[in-house]
Parts: sequence; C-alpha cells; structure tokens
Amino acid sequence: MRWGGVLIAIAVLACAYTIGYLNGARSAQVGAELTAEETIVPTPVAVPEVGPNDHLPPAFGQALAARDWDAMVQLLEEANIAGDDATYSDMHTRLMDISLELADQEAVVDGAELLRTFIELNPHDEDALFTLAALYAQADEFALALEPIFQVLDFPRTSELGAKAAQLRDEYIRGETELLLEQSLGERIAFYQYLTQREPTNDQHRLALAAALVEADDLEAARSVVAAIGGFGVAPQEVANVQQQLQLAAAGLPIERQGEALYAQIQVNGETLRLLVDTGASKTAIDASALAALDVQPANRVARLLTAGGPIRADVYLVNQLRFGGLELDNFEVVGLDSVPTQTQGLLGMDLLNQVGELSIQ
Repeated sequence: MRWGGVLIAIAVLACAYTIGYLNGARSAQVGAELTAEETIVPTPVAVPEVGPNDHLPPAFGQALAARDWDAMVQLLEEANIAGDDATYSDMHTRLMDISLELADQEAVVDGAELLRTFIELNPHDEDALFTLAALYAQADEFALALEPIFQVLDFPRTSELGAKAAQLRDEYIRGETELLLEQSLGERIAFYQYLTQREPTNDQHRLALAAALVEADDLEAARSVVAAIGGFGVAPQEVANVQQQLQLAAAGLPIERQGEALYAQIQVNGETLRLLVDTGASKTAIDASALAALDVQPANRVARLLTAGGPIRADVYLVNQLRFGGLELDNFEVVGLDSVPTQTQGLLGMDLLNQVGELSIQ
C-alpha cells in the first residue's frame, strides 16, 4: 500500500517537479529531496524492547524506550571508538532489527528516521543502506528506496555488494515506473530526470527519459537526450526505436507506445489500419486478408522482404491511396502477409519511414 498522507515528501517532490517541468526547469536536482525527512508525526506504537539476553548496555535500552535515536547511535559510535567490537556488533544488529520491527508495526517513519540517523555518521554501512531501502520498498515507496541503493552503488565495497545493489535498483525502478503509469506525465519525466542525474553513465535512464519527452511533445529536449546516449547498457535497436518515435513525432504523425513497441495508424483506401513500427522491415507489410477486404489487388509478383526476424518472400499489392500523417501516396506498393503481430494489421516498414524523414526535414 502507498503511505498516502504519511509520507508527504513524495507528494511535495512530485508536485514541485511537475511545476518545474512545465515551466521549463528540467535540470532540477532530486537527490536531496528524496532523503528529506517526513513532517507528519505517526500514531505512536509499541517500542521494541531490549531483552535480557541481548547483552546490550542498559543505556541502549533506555534510549530505545525514549525513542532517542541520537543517543542510540552515539552509543554505537562510542563502542566503535573504544574498539569494543563485540558490543558494537550486538548493538548494530539490534538497531537494524528494531528499524524493521517498527516498520512491521506500520511505524515506517520511525524506522526510517532511526536508520537515517545512523547513516548520517556511517554513510557507507551497506547493512544500514540495504535495510533502509527494504523498509521503503515494503511500503511501495520505491523512489525513496532507490537513494540508499545508489549510495551503495557509488562505492561498492565488493563486487557481490555491487551486484546485489544493481539488482535491487532495477527492481525498484520497475516498481516505481509501474506506479507512475497512473500518475501525470510530468511526474514520470521528473523521475527519469532524477535517474539520469543520479546515474549519468546508465543510458537506459536517458532512453526512458527521451521516450517520455517525445510523449510530452517536447521534441527539442528529446533530441538533446538522444544525442547524449552513448550505448552503455542499451541495445542499438532500443535506441533506433526512440529515434524513430522522435522522427514520427517531428513529422506530426500520431504514434502510440506500449513498452518497447511503437504503433502508428495509416489509411488504406480510406480505412484506418494499426501497424507495428518495424525499423528492421524494408517494406510496409499488411495482413493479406485485410488487403482483400479493402479491395486492394495483387501486383502478380513476389518481393523479398527484410524483417527483424529475417528475410521472407511475399506477394506485392498495389494500394490506390495511402495516407500517413501528412503523406499522401498513390499507387504505393506493400506486401501481404498471412500472419501479422497481434492487435495490428501489419508492419510499418522503412519504405514509409524514410519518406517520413524527408517530410520532417522539409
């Protein structure tokens, strides 16, 4: 469940970024805000106790009973400075457990505050950073969970810790992205901006940001982001898809994005067809049964068609009138296919896309 009113930091952050984006402030920083303290005091819950078998200093239990997180953390620092490794380890383990126990009692704010107090003095303690991330993720606050994970990724002590952090980063990004699908486009753009600024060497973030900017019809900003993509962590086809989406939008053509796929609508003899944009297809291909229903006649010859799945041979059809955005083409050749992607009537190939490029340049 979302925290709703408990964590207003997220709502304030999203609102600020949406306003900032609409005003053109696309370079806003988000790292500090994501770690801002919550301002609403939660309903008091039972404080976890220090048991008789915990072998911890009495002052630790007293600080816990008083919810004095500063005092608890100070006791750990004193044990660390004194070289009392056994006591430090016991208190450290108990502090991590207490934060999770508080979260289990729906006192996530208290648990997070305790961990942040400790992390302020121990910014590279992976146990505390992973625990804080898990606490936020438990409440579906994935944007907040990402910041401690990025702190681990900044200085991973071992390759294993780096791999664990990278896996959690990807998991939390997916979680936040799913939640943002129900939010405004401005909030999605703000999130992708944060990712790009926080992890500038990961081009997957730029790819997502560019696609969102195209969707927002901010083509100038999208071009700038695409130009900065160096290919780290992204496949060439993924970059080509976003570039094609940008090209279609620049030509004023209606496009639809679902995941990594792009769709566009064309008119064949006055009827609208939905096609999958396929930059690997050399020619536009349409379902043969749809062509027959539209009274499109075969040209009595076969053409070799290059597709993303490999070359095929198919019958050629001659379309009397084809419209695609600002393009109006007469006697345009397409190929007919017996099988096309689901929920489409065919593939939009490079023969049409190249003409779109010429149109956008003009």
